[in-house]
Amino acid sequence: MQPLERQIWTFLKSRRPGLRHLTAGLSTTLAVGAVFGQAASAPAGDKQSESTVLESVVVTATRQKSTTSKVPASVSASTQETLDKQGVKSFGDVARLTPGLGFQPSDDPMTNSVSIRGIRSTVGAATTGVYIDDTPIQVRLAGPATENVYPTIFDLERVEVLRGPQGTLFGSGSMGGTIRFITPEPSLYKFSGYSRAGLEVTEHGAPSYEVGAAVGGPITEGKLGFRASAFVRRDGGWVDRASYPTGEVTKKDANSTTTEALRLAVGFQPIDALIITPSVLYQRIRQDDSSAFWDVLSRPEDGQFRNGAPSTQENRNHFVLPALNVRWEGSDFEVISNTSYFDRNMHRAVDYSTYLSALLAGIPLSDIPGYYASSIFDVRQKNFTQEVRLQSLNPGGRWNWVAGAFFENAKLNTRQNVEDPFLPAFSLKEYGVPIEAAFGKGLSDGLYSFVGDRSAYDKQFALFGQVDYKVTDKLTTTVGLRVTRASFGFDAFRDGPLTSRLLNSEQTHETPITPKFGVAYQIDPVSMVYASAAKGYRIGGANSPPNNTPGCAANLAILGLSEVPASYQSDNLWSYELGLKTSLAGGAVQLESSVFRIDWSNMQKEVSLTGCGSSFVANVGAATSTGFDVALRAQATKALAVTMGLGYTQAKYSKTLLVGANRILVAEGNSLGASPLTLTLSAEYKTRLFGYEGFLRGDYSYAGRDHTNTPGRDPQTVQFDPDGRAAPSVSLLSLRAAAKIGQAEVALFANNVLGTAPILSRSHDARGIQLYSETTVRPRTIGVSLSHRAHQSVSPASAASSSTRASLSTELRQPSSDG
Repeated sequence: MQPLERQIWTFLKSRRPGLRHLTAGLSTTLAVGAVFGQAASAPAGDKQSESTVLESVVVTATRQKSTTSKVPASVSASTQETLDKQGVKSFGDVARLTPGLGFQPSDDPMTNSVSIRGIRSTVGAATTGVYIDDTPIQVRLAGPATENVYPTIFDLERVEVLRGPQGTLFGSGSMGGTIRFITPEPSLYKFSGYSRAGLEVTEHGAPSYEVGAAVGGPITEGKLGFRASAFVRRDGGWVDRASYPTGEVTKKDANSTTTEALRLAVGFQPIDALIITPSVLYQRIRQDDSSAFWDVLSRPEDGQFRNGAPSTQENRNHFVLPALNVRWEGSDFEVISNTSYFDRNMHRAVDYSTYLSALLAGIPLSDIPGYYASSIFDVRQKNFTQEVRLQSLNPGGRWNWVAGAFFENAKLNTRQNVEDPFLPAFSLKEYGVPIEAAFGKGLSDGLYSFVGDRSAYDKQFALFGQVDYKVTDKLTTTVGLRVTRASFGFDAFRDGPLTSRLLNSEQTHETPITPKFGVAYQIDPVSMVYASAAKGYRIGGANSPPNNTPGCAANLAILGLSEVPASYQSDNLWSYELGLKTSLAGGAVQLESSVFRIDWSNMQKEVSLTGCGSSFVANVGAATSTGFDVALRAQATKALAVTMGLGYTQAKYSKTLLVGANRILVAEGNSLGASPLTLTLSAEYKTRLFGYEGFLRGDYSYAGRDHTNTPGRDPQTVQFDPDGRAAPSVSLLSLRAAAKIGQAEVALFANNVLGTAPILSRSHDARGIQLYSETTVRPRTIGVSLSHRAHQSVSPASAASSSTRASLSTELRQPSSDG
């Protein structure tokens, strides 16, 4: 071990003893890399075994362009071409193929939550930042009413996943990490086009299709350019709607989804040093019904998935994102301004029939003829952001720096109306008294048992900066700092027989400081070791009182409370990381690995009031996440390329929290619910198919089962649910065969080749109610796709006419092939 590496490692071990057992991560990495390095170093005389130097993807993880191999952090990046080869069609596919990134159903089967390195939350401010270019779009989470929206995977320059807190450069929503969707910029000098179409058939389901096209190029060479795209995808349903309890199918393949997206960007260069790029992105998603199914009506092993909810659970989600990016380049620095407005509307219907039956009568579903109850959520998210950055333009110099200011004003309005026309009859049948006698009042507007309007306001202003200083030609130190003035406001109104009439509001103000420290040592031109320590943060929030339903007072008493706390505090974490990036076998093998420890303090968590249908957010102590990740790419022969990604995460509560009369809310050692092991394996073999150049490819992903009890599965906690189950391990295999005909590519593919149907989530409405709603992956799907890419080379005259870096900045930002 080099002396500097020894000093770094000794320091981290003395500060964080929990990292000691993770040395196996780097040892395994080096061993695997050596094996692949030997395979790639075949005799030069064997043409089929000649190694090819792999290129890294260009990323902006540090807000400046650099290849992944030169960024002293754990970063995964994939270009659109690679995503197409992997058959990626959604963010869920991205997560499945990215070790350490989780995307899993929340406790309710209606929403999904994202985690990086086990840092995950289903309530409060986001723990993972989600960016489209320089615009954050993550949302404050509030149960089935809200979840993040992600752009469609079409006409992207690349997708970046930054592991670990990114609070210095990306703000409070990035305490676990950041996901960035980077779109192509308009070119002023060359035309390019990309199109994709496909048809798929899902086993026991409806067919799917997609079609999209993108084109861009100069309008006036050197002065004005554009990029435009349009895309539509129809995902055929595979969950049938059925009658309960007969099981008779009333609508086949009910959960179809349609996605539409449009984008236009224009690049204008009035002078050599200045580029102005206005853009607008529009996306609409329409899901006809829920993809959850009832266990009593379904047989997943036979491909039978049926949903018995009495009311349709549709979801309509659309957003528009206009943005203005202005870039001015000086002799040794540049100024970048990004102004954006993210306007999103979501309409979601959630069936409450079983929920209210279980809550009010302790039965799975009322036998009143035609009975149903439906909760309608209307959500409006409006985010205005403004960021200005100054950053150096001399990456090879001794000093490299970024400084900036950020302002965001985010508003979230959630309206909920529970349509419950059968509650008067339900009251007479179950309680023997009219609704007014049972609940103190009748239905609101003669139809609703609950009406609510909740508005949350997040506002922040931040100054941030990061400096890299080369102490020597090989040693670089990094110091970063972000100082934020954050404010949160909350207004709520609600009424109806299932609640008390209420109007309340809360406000809080905080000034968090999130630093980052790092050191990187360039052992040789292709090998680097680095260490970093960074802080992550998110602001607190406010709670509403519980519903006016039976059992709430008793549940609160168990927790030692007489009422729900009006607010909860901010939480924060420190992350410590040690990493290695190297290239072997003359560039035929690239290896990136890191080990980490994260200490999460005062963490925010949802506390369920079991049996009364309510919950609230509280600060429940501390947690620790330790683990490692490994990424390896190897050009084993001239024809065969292999990639491997391995992630291990052990995320647990580190302290026992007692409530009430020494009752345990969370116990030391309880799991945070993240999959402990994720693995991806890919192999691509170039060959000729039907006389054309082509390839055969396989992609395998595995997510291991969490064998450690969460608080909800631990019998010693007050949140224990005896019917709770851990999510199983998930193995998915996809295969692809493609032939290139000119600039077009025709591919046959199969997804979920093994036909697995793991139960990703399993929930019921109350303890003792033996009716479960479950989710799984899409069944086996086969299909054909056609894609086309066209590029026009920059003419010598055009290139010569560009006298500054700015005029060709869009070309320079194009990523390298990532194999």
